Amino acid sequence: MDNAKTDQYSKVIDSIELEDIKLRRMSCSTYDYKEGNQLNVNVAADFELEKLDSEYLRATANFTVNVHNQANEEFSLFTIDCSFLLEYKLKTELAEIDKDVIQQFVERNVPVNSWPYAREFISSMTVRMGLPPLVIGTYKIGAF
Repeated sequence: MDNAKTDQYSKVIDSIELEDIKLRRMSCSTYDYKEGNQLNVNVAADFELEKLDSEYLRATANFTVNVHNQANEEFSLFTIDCSFLLEYKLKTELAEIDKDVIQQFVERNVPVNSWPYAREFISSMTVRMGLPPLVIGTYKIGAF
């Protein structure tokens, strides 16, 4: 990232505050889980800008967890899908900020802000599904 974009990114970070995060959608399914299965856990995440106006930035964070038995990858043992809406309050107008800088915010900050909510949700839902709690790892972002 060049210096001008780094300065713009810093302005975005200084101008924005997470105001609310809401569970927008969820679905869970169990199939043929048995204690002692060797599990292969796949976690997919997708982060999107939904809306940017003079007061708010809204983004979505979508998570899909698909768990298979290592012995039989063809069939899922259980799945969890969830989507969160993140609402950020803007302290100052970001109209002059390049769209790719806003996209960098969505790709770097939205995951860091939403991941703990998804981790807790996934762990809680597995217990409610009668399964052992599934703890997914932390979200890590490398340097620019």
